[in-house]
Amino acid sequence: MSLPEVDGWIIDFRTVRAIFESGSNQRIDHCVQGCKTGKLFACHEDRDDIKSHPALKAVFFDDQMCICVPDADVLARACTIASSDVAAKRMKGNEAAVFIAATAASKNLGVISDHTSFIFSTVSDICISIGVPVMTADQYFAAL
Repeated sequence: MSLPEVDGWIIDFRTVRAIFESGSNQRIDHCVQGCKTGKLFACHEDRDDIKSHPALKAVFFDDQMCICVPDADVLARACTIASSDVAAKRMKGNEAAVFIAATAASKNLGVISDHTSFIFSTVSDICISIGVPVMTADQYFAAL
């Protein structure tokens, strides 16, 4: 599988936390470099979780500001996505899934997410429904 042609990637908190806690220096270094070069981002909805994790805070806040803050286009897309059938099935309070999908669609980003659920819709489900490329971390790193 090859990487889709996108301008960068947005990764959810659960997935990036797992990468940083995995001990895989290759994956961690790739994330650090992606943030430094403006190719890897996190969602503003995940900011508090990221700030609470020292290694992630250092990369996404202290060294670079790699948090995507929504602009008017992202907000408009988020409203449309939030009212969709697939987004209505997300876990209560999971606004990050909506904003990640909306940001990716607006900014031509791919999404990296390992979050799965048989009960709730996830960011992957939402992205698939709106045509945004989404990959698991293993798929992404295998395609590099």
